[in-house]
Amino acid sequence: MKINFKMDYSDIYNVVAKYYPIGIDKNDPCYRMYSGHELLELKLQEMLNSNEDVNRWKKLVLDFQHNFFEILDANTDSSPLDPSFSVEVLIGEKKIGSIIQRTKICCHLSYLGPFFCMYGKEEVNIERDMEVINFHPLIFATPNSIMEKYYNTLRLSIESRYNGLSLVPFILLSKRIKGLRIASSELKEYQYSSVYQALFKRENITDCKVVGNMLQNKN
Repeated sequence: MKINFKMDYSDIYNVVAKYYPIGIDKNDPCYRMYSGHELLELKLQEMLNSNEDVNRWKKLVLDFQHNFFEILDANTDSSPLDPSFSVEVLIGEKKIGSIIQRTKICCHLSYLGPFFCMYGKEEVNIERDMEVINFHPLIFATPNSIMEKYYNTLRLSIESRYNGLSLVPFILLSKRIKGLRIASSELKEYQYSSVYQALFKRENITDCKVVGNMLQNKN
């Protein structure tokens, strides 16, 4: 395992501050008047309407899938409010009665700065009749032995096709930014938004149980 922790947090903070009104309550009229808020909306629209960028990402995911016939799915769908290209790679699924366990590799490439993130995820759901019960997933900051080959291959594909990107360690993904409460992010009453929510997706994965070394990116 190789330690790769040369990233300066200020590089991330400066990008976040460009697009989000840190220190302004999300219900304050000044929130939407912040100049970066308009920049963010324009960037989201630009990337959603950019067929070239969308197709470039989907081509990378498709080429990655061709390396592993056993991959069950690679879902590139994401919310229009999320400032990133995303993929969830389903590499395993077990069913025991009504209990379903799914193993995934997740990857997100930010629209807002030269950053991407990767992590593993174990999901457990109970499906019975017309009801589905979802539990908080288990997050792998670094891949376990089952995930490792998929993680490494996908990471190399991204780094070879997108020059100058930095893989953000989970310890920085989970860092909450004092004074930032993004209107569309999932938050508890007392929480600030995290780096993950600002740069990648609005879901609150930092409240999930995390295993693995949060300081390290596994090669």
